[in-house]
Amino acid sequence: MKRVISVALTAVLCFGALTACSAADNAAPAASNTTGTTATEPETDKPESGEGENVQIPNPWVDCGSLDELNAAAGTALHAPTGLEVTDEQYAYMTDGYTLAEYEFTYNGGAYTLRTAPTQGDISGVYQDGKTLTELAGDDNDILTADDNALWSRWFDGTAQFSLYAKNASAEDYTAVRAALADAE
Repeated sequence: MKRVISVALTAVLCFGALTACSAADNAAPAASNTTGTTATEPETDKPESGEGENVQIPNPWVDCGSLDELNAAAGTALHAPTGLEVTDEQYAYMTDGYTLAEYEFTYNGGAYTLRTAPTQGDISGVYQDGKTLTELAGDDNDILTADDNALWSRWFDGTAQFSLYAKNASAEDYTAVRAALADAE
């Protein structure tokens, strides 16, 4: 009987200790608040110091207003597909060791991303099964079907690499866009 009472008291004491530790952990942020505000009031007069919830990574992409503006800013020679009506055009570039230019557009319901940069590395920005599309394609420059039936290919013109990625596009439309891009060069 003494043993049962001892086990029961030990269990109650352990439970009490765990509850007290848990309550102390939950109260710790309010106790460490040294600005004089309560834990429920937002700190509005404190300058952003790079710590806390308001920290954001700067967007490395610089938007441009036109394809000509993109080519001038990025030092590239991207062209719109010749003879095709494209919509929803967007232009941007970023510089990180080299300049990567990106031209996004829609054709027949497919969303296309054309990128170019003076590099042999992957510029698609798309990963599948933990690998880049360039790693999956190897030396094959034919059209690759990626996850979600997206289509991708790359080609080279001198030192410039081009990458064309499309979501929700038919193989026929993709081939037409790729041919129209080649005609524009």
